[in-house]
Amino acid sequence: MNKVNIKDSQNFITSKYHIEKIMNCISLDEKDNIFEIGAGKGHFTAELVKRCNFVTAIEIDSKLCEVTRNKLLNYPNYQIVNDDILKFTFPSHNPYKIFGSIPYNISTNIIRKIVFESSALSSFVKARSAARSSNVFSVSK
Repeated sequence: MNKVNIKDSQNFITSKYHIEKIMNCISLDEKDNIFEIGAGKGHFTAELVKRCNFVTAIEIDSKLCEVTRNKLLNYPNYQIVNDDILKFTFPSHNPYKIFGSIPYNISTNIIRKIVFESSALSSFVKARSAARSSNVFSVSK
């Protein structure tokens, strides 16, 4: 039997209804520069590039980076960084916000990184898990 390691499993929000509902709950405008944690298949990234000035999508999986890149061919205002968010260095200058639908199993480490290692104006992260209900964290500085 082929068992999936829960640590490596991924759970994506793909419903346009739910994506729109989440996007309407956060404060974004055309002047915002966004760092997206975990671009996944680019569902949220596609909405962020429509609403914001520039999006830097950080994704650890190189195959998912390519999926997202292909989804955004018509948009010039983004970059995809193939990196582990826990090793990524946020800039210490220029205003930005952080958005992410993050894996539940590393949510504490990501929240700690955002709070102590970023200078984000605000952050919206949704911890997701196939086995647990979701938790939403919003951090403003």
